[in-house]
Amino acid sequence: DQSLTFTRTLIADLHPVVLQHHGLLTRLQYLSNEMQKFGLAVSRPDTVPPVAVSEEIGILVYKTVRELLFNVLKHSEVKEATIDWETPSPDILLIRVMDSGVGFDPTPSQLNQKPGHLGLFFYQERIKAVRGHLEITSSPQQGTCITLHIPLAP
Repeated sequence: DQSLTFTRTLIADLHPVVLQHHGLLTRLQYLSNEMQKFGLAVSRPDTVPPVAVSEEIGILVYKTVRELLFNVLKHSEVKEATIDWETPSPDILLIRVMDSGVGFDPTPSQLNQKPGHLGLFFYQERIKAVRGHLEITSSPQQGTCITLHIPLAP
């Protein structure tokens, strides 16, 4: 019974029902609230512009932002993060995940996978596969800002 309950909880956390019934930015609002369970306070805009993305891209972005927030918890040595979003043009969505933690060296060698970890490299490649890109700005003791550039046009 415990294993079944654990498995169901894990599946619900990785792919919550909100992913199927709401827009991407509403999903990210939900995610920011859920991160409080893990001890991370996430601030975000109160407004949600109407943005339409495919289900595939929505799930990818949700999982990427989720991983980035968990990276804040694991590596930044802070308990606060910010998610921000904007649509600078009708065909692009920018989503930023920021923290004021210890930062890191974002050179390609630092992003390679370590055994047992997906790493940022994995998410960079997945975002590239949908014609987007992931921009990393960080340096030691200066915090981190990771920006997802997501295409809105099919």
